[in-house]
Amino acid sequence: AYHHLGETDIATANTRKAYDLREHVSEKEKFYIEAHYHGFVTGNLEEERRIYELWVQTYPREELPAFNLASIYWSLGQFDKALAQYLQTLKAAPDRAENYQNLASVYMCLNRLEEAKATDDRAVSKGLSTADTHLNLYSIAFLKNDVAGMAQQVSWFAGQPGVEDRILEAEADTA
Repeated sequence: AYHHLGETDIATANTRKAYDLREHVSEKEKFYIEAHYHGFVTGNLEEERRIYELWVQTYPREELPAFNLASIYWSLGQFDKALAQYLQTLKAAPDRAENYQNLASVYMCLNRLEEAKATDDRAVSKGLSTADTHLNLYSIAFLKNDVAGMAQQVSWFAGQPGVEDRILEAEADTA
């Protein structure tokens, strides 16, 4: 968590220490430590991917390894593989808004706009939508030349401090 605060030296030192002591933890904790060590300390994305793949195989119902593996596949441009993992994260945690948003986004990358929209619509109907959900819906409407759909999403953002600027940026981009 330290690297999210910009304290990378502390994060690196703590991750190295955890890695050195990994033989004294549970199997799940060992997966977590080794994956983060390679992802954060060594930067070895292939080894991090390999560990997450093994973790997902070993614990197929867990959200975290599937989510992180999907993120790796996403960064490698392997959207079909990311899709499979994002479907697993949604199955494991169907009440997390981020899981719907990520699934819809990968559908968009695969040019599967109807499935992306259905996923975002499902998040909205469950009360799990976020600004990202509505940005996705705006983008889908744009790609389908659906002016009314775009306007509907713009109205969702209206008057919401902290997020209204995001739709203004999207409108500027589409213009």
